[in-house]
Amino acid sequence: MKKVDYIIVGKGIAGTVMALQLVQQNKTVLVIDENAQSSASKIAAGLVNPIVFKRMVKSWMMDETLPAMMEFYTNCEKLFAAKFFSERRIVKIFAEEQEVNFWNKKRADYHFLSEPLPGKNYINTIETPFGYAFVNNAAHLEVVSFLNHSHNYLQDKCELVNEKFDYNQIKFLDDEVTYKNYRAKKIIFCEGHKAMGNPFFNYAQFKLTKGELLELSIKQMPATNDVLNKNVFLLPHTTNNFTLGATYNWTDLTEEITTDAKNDLLNKLGKIISLPIEVISQRAGIRPAVADRRPLLGLHREHKQLVIFNGLGTKGVLYAPYFAQQLVSFLENKKPLPPEVDVNRFA
Repeated sequence: MKKVDYIIVGKGIAGTVMALQLVQQNKTVLVIDENAQSSASKIAAGLVNPIVFKRMVKSWMMDETLPAMMEFYTNCEKLFAAKFFSERRIVKIFAEEQEVNFWNKKRADYHFLSEPLPGKNYINTIETPFGYAFVNNAAHLEVVSFLNHSHNYLQDKCELVNEKFDYNQIKFLDDEVTYKNYRAKKIIFCEGHKAMGNPFFNYAQFKLTKGELLELSIKQMPATNDVLNKNVFLLPHTTNNFTLGATYNWTDLTEEITTDAKNDLLNKLGKIISLPIEVISQRAGIRPAVADRRPLLGLHREHKQLVIFNGLGTKGVLYAPYFAQQLVSFLENKKPLPPEVDVNRFA
């Protein structure tokens, strides 16, 4: 029987970041993933916004998670000799004067919000009758590129097995666990929304949401590196190519794309620009959100050999580096987890 320090189940953003953190701590790791093309990580836009526009408050724990994220992905670029992470500005386009007034009230509290700028046009073809403002300290991770480069790196650093995990193959020892022909200290479940089928962590209170995105070609769009936001976001990539998102659906939890979502996104975009648009593709995925909108970390309430790292929701790119560090410190150094993310808050 082969011995490793940790077995990780899942290789989306959470599982990949966790594997990288453990490998950098010189731990031996086995990663098991069935390479599901519809995982939330593979449809994620990778956009990080430091402000929640709906309530105009900072993203939760941004002061801790944002620096950890910046450092982690920048280091990964150096490690992989690749480019997939960048700082961006978000252009908030105001829909009415009341939004401008609310923005001004909040701007005193948040240094990364610019003062509102008047003007009927942010750039040519982008109408802004009530003006606009910038959100600084935003960022973008090209998620698929990051996952692919991480996969290539991890191939040389740990074992990767492409198969569906079988919970029935788990056997518990006094302070270890076995899975098939492997023996480990812990199994860390990073399964995203598929954790709903995990019989060990069925007490975690998931509240899943379906999201859909469009990939667009807008050939007459002026060049910009800024992300536009007015009820939807328009994220520029290479010249004339954009990602438009995102929808939120709490009732339809299938992974099928829908015409309703497509029309909703395009109608909202039509209030920002009036240009010919070509839809290149549409993607759908299920976000592993939690009832209280906080991540899920920690040990199973009975089987201490089992660990969960999940519930990152729409902010997986932002949360994964910081909370993976927290979880490694907990597992290796017994540093307590913040109670608001400990999975056993639901136990």
